[in-house]
Amino acid sequence: MSAPPEPPRVGIPKGRLFDAVANAMAGAGFPLEVVARNYHPHCPGLIAFLLKPRSVPQMVALGLLDMGFCGRDLVVESGYDDRLAVIADLGTQPVRLMVASAQPDILAHPPRKPLVIATEFPAIADRWATAHNLAHICINTWGSTEAWAPAYADIVVDVVETGETLRANGLVVLEEILQSSTVLVARSDMPKLREHPLASALGRSPP
Repeated sequence: MSAPPEPPRVGIPKGRLFDAVANAMAGAGFPLEVVARNYHPHCPGLIAFLLKPRSVPQMVALGLLDMGFCGRDLVVESGYDDRLAVIADLGTQPVRLMVASAQPDILAHPPRKPLVIATEFPAIADRWATAHNLAHICINTWGSTEAWAPAYADIVVDVVETGETLRANGLVVLEEILQSSTVLVARSDMPKLREHPLASALGRSPP
């Protein structure tokens, strides 16, 4: 007699995404039981692993996890978006990834030197600047990105909820790159996971 199949392994994001993900999972019939200092919360029917959201796309793409929650922006930034499929969109933590600068005309009149772009999304920022034929250098800020301009950066590429922080730092939005919310992803070559009860209960994302 063969052993029963192992439950799917799912990545649960730590930090600001956690509460909304945990609430959505509980509503879908997959409540998490988290114990302090334990990165493997109990969840009926799943093997859960608590980790930073930025780790989720790579872990899923490499087959170390079957599914995982993170921001759509992190899927694009990861470079694994061609291997991943969004199987549910929670619609929580909605943000926009924006290009901003203290110089409103900087794209029309860029400096002779390469633009310094401060961001937590260097891959996305690099693709954006290359598409605009801008000589540039991307610096990963690891947070507080808006504080880098104008003293240390010409442009920032940052996630925005209301835009108040950008305005408070004297920055003007130049362009929106993408919109993001919390999504559940799986490998694109594992279409059966779209039928998993967790994905079905959370609501499938449009193809």
